[in-house]
Amino acid sequence: MFDGLMIILVALSALYIAYVVGEHFYCKSRRKKLTHVIHVNGIRGKSTVTRLIDAGLRACGLRVFSKTTGTVPMTIDVDGRARPVRRLGPANIREQMRVLCRAANSGAQALVVECMAVNPELQYLTEHRILHADVNVITNVREDHMDEMGRDLESIAYSLANTTPDGGTVVLGDGAFAECFERCAAKTGSVVKIARPYEGEDDMGTFRENIAAALCVCEVLGLDRAAYFEGMKNYIRDPGALSEYRVGDTVLINGFSANDSRSTLDIYERVLAKYPAEDVCVLLNVRSDRPDRLRQHLEMLTSMSFGNLLVAGSNTGYVIGRMKKKGVTARRVSRPEELLNKKIVFGCGNIAAAGMKITEFFKCNCRQALTVSRSGGRAYYGAFGYTYAPALRTAYEDAAADCGVRPVALVGADARTLLSLRVTAQALVGTDCGVIAVAGPFAGIAVRMLRRAGADAARAEEVLGRDAPAALFGCGGERAAAKAAGGADEAGTAVVGGGSQL
Repeated sequence: MFDGLMIILVALSALYIAYVVGEHFYCKSRRKKLTHVIHVNGIRGKSTVTRLIDAGLRACGLRVFSKTTGTVPMTIDVDGRARPVRRLGPANIREQMRVLCRAANSGAQALVVECMAVNPELQYLTEHRILHADVNVITNVREDHMDEMGRDLESIAYSLANTTPDGGTVVLGDGAFAECFERCAAKTGSVVKIARPYEGEDDMGTFRENIAAALCVCEVLGLDRAAYFEGMKNYIRDPGALSEYRVGDTVLINGFSANDSRSTLDIYERVLAKYPAEDVCVLLNVRSDRPDRLRQHLEMLTSMSFGNLLVAGSNTGYVIGRMKKKGVTARRVSRPEELLNKKIVFGCGNIAAAGMKITEFFKCNCRQALTVSRSGGRAYYGAFGYTYAPALRTAYEDAAADCGVRPVALVGADARTLLSLRVTAQALVGTDCGVIAVAGPFAGIAVRMLRRAGADAARAEEVLGRDAPAALFGCGGERAAAKAAGGADEAGTAVVGGGSQL
């Protein structure tokens, strides 16, 4: 029995080794099909720079496949479709191998990929065993992940230099640690190019350093700068990118993704240039697995001028106690709705967990979340992400003002949206929208629930079959509502403009 078990283990080990070796050579063959691989590393701005480069390359006629790690890991395929990366377990650098193969197999000429490794050894393996980039971008060197990358900025710079390619080009967003990167580049036969400061008027909703780094890639590849620049203006923004959203009288400035203190303070300077400090409430979102980052943030808060301090996420009691010793009173926040009595909320610290929940609440419930499309002369308004009744009611009034009539409310009823019917009823009762049309597999249940809440509701076929309303206001389940509305002839556009940029 023992010999039999050993034979099985040896056979399985041999099969695994054969698989790994075969995978390596397959990945190597796919890499040869790609003209350019651009590996984007650094502390801040990696996702935005990746997306800027992606947009610029496409405008120059290249077939591009890109992947960002960012707030939500995403791929952008050769047709420009952005999709979230599906993971069955923890993040693993082998993901980069699959991305490279997908890019090559889809006919891409260029792969732009954000570095997903923090550990210096894993950064080295990603570059020299998987990607073999010809261009490596280092956005900047800041204090972050100091438990893995080094206790000072120079050590962090050398950690980032592990993605220096063999015989390629290293693009630096700034020249602060150019000597460190030049030493490492000399060992691999690469050259270092420092991005020239960007002095244009259009900041594209991001930092000028990010634009400068992306433009430098254009110079390295010898592409048409004018076409590349125009393409950059249309880049797909990262979900966690710096932006502001207004719900009611409260404005949330999403600065959660700027994890390090220096980047956060740079953003906060822009906030204070637009809003008075006494009106700003700073909201710090804390992650329990980032103790070094928390210490930086606590020190950072003492140098900031603001009206109030709120804390969300993990270890809030610890933060409140530490800030009290520094003479600053802080209060815990558990739900996004608790922020709606503030004028300006500046979110910082971390985007994870509570930060993402708060951002999504404001993004889904802001006035800009309302879209309109057309179908057969009918205006079709989409308000499917709203989770806050007063915001949904405001969206309905915005739709009525936009089209000049009272739209018929069309509620999509599926299993996911049944629990949100109370919000829908609170928003629509008393809005003079007429009979609420309900569509979807759970329409019967939804009609009864809405009627109990005081709404005048009926099945969509009964309401829409009487006549063809000039405007529909869709909410609840999007698929069920869209099917009942008959689709749209054009893509939805924001009624009051897109989410504003700081």
